[in-house]
Amino acid sequence: MKTERITVREAGPSDLDTVFDLMCQYYGRALPYEAVASQVFHLDPLVFRAWVAYDKDTPIGLTSLQLRSLRWNDGELRAGYWGNLYVRPEYRKLMVYPRLVFTMFKEGRALGVDIIYSAIRRPELAEGHRKLGFHQVGTLPVLIKPVRPFALLVKHKSLGGGLLHLGRILDRLYVLESIFRRICTRSYAVNVDAATTSEAGASVLEMLNRSGAGRISRKWKQENFNRRFQTTIDGQPYEILTAGNDGAIDAALLCCGASRGNNINALVILDILFSPGKEKVLEALLVEAGKRANNLGSDCILFLDGIGGTTRSILQKLGYRTTNEIYHMLVWPKERVPEAAPVSDLATWRFAFSDHDAF
Repeated sequence: MKTERITVREAGPSDLDTVFDLMCQYYGRALPYEAVASQVFHLDPLVFRAWVAYDKDTPIGLTSLQLRSLRWNDGELRAGYWGNLYVRPEYRKLMVYPRLVFTMFKEGRALGVDIIYSAIRRPELAEGHRKLGFHQVGTLPVLIKPVRPFALLVKHKSLGGGLLHLGRILDRLYVLESIFRRICTRSYAVNVDAATTSEAGASVLEMLNRSGAGRISRKWKQENFNRRFQTTIDGQPYEILTAGNDGAIDAALLCCGASRGNNINALVILDILFSPGKEKVLEALLVEAGKRANNLGSDCILFLDGIGGTTRSILQKLGYRTTNEIYHMLVWPKERVPEAAPVSDLATWRFAFSDHDAF
């Protein structure tokens, strides 16, 4: 292969089929077309920019930015959230990866993007980002709550079908503990709705923005909230679970289902929101989320521990534990996060799976 045949150019709405094909390669499976189109915002240049690498006329790689308004110190920045970096395996020794990235840097700045940031799970990829000029602000752990712990262990260790059957039997006993916990937890009226059609959407949006005030966080508007939570990459709905008294929403969860390696099914909590002094309502809502996960056949519940406050202690009380899985928070250019500046301390950030939809 000759490197001079390789070019990189920005994709527009007419290139949606090309981006769809590359996204299916990236995820390693067939995906619903409309779900992918929704995830890339139909390549609307006001909110999403993508760049495709070509070998002559053959698409071989992809990178993209979601354009966002990010609270930063006492003001706001135009930010790009980096995702969907992919290069076809047979081209990975031809420096396509850095060509895509440096084109994105150059053209992103021309678009007025002040910073590019991303959360990376794979440590070798995070190291590659650092070599390209990113600064690592810190790391965020993933928390897990087993729903079917024995089946989860068998799947995780690939121990075979016979043991999986035994695990399911043992998990029925484990479920009794969850039932007892629900009996001992004060109940509240819980509503479950699709995120983009829920009557609670406006209230949840307000809670989300209030939770991020005074921290490095995304500033949400109703339109980008609705577009963000249309459908998962697999075509599944996002849901809002809410709880409270007298018609008020005191706590809310943004959730979706996801399938991971070895056919592990997870309920993913994308975000946790609650009003001051309403920790007990949140506890009750999380218990109900566990019940929902069980009814949906989930093996576990996952949460990215990046929103701070008392959330971690509440989750630990309910049986959530820290996994070995971490996300590396990275920012470009380095000059935006000088050493000892508040923005270089991850504790000043608010970041959850609602900001990053790859689990």
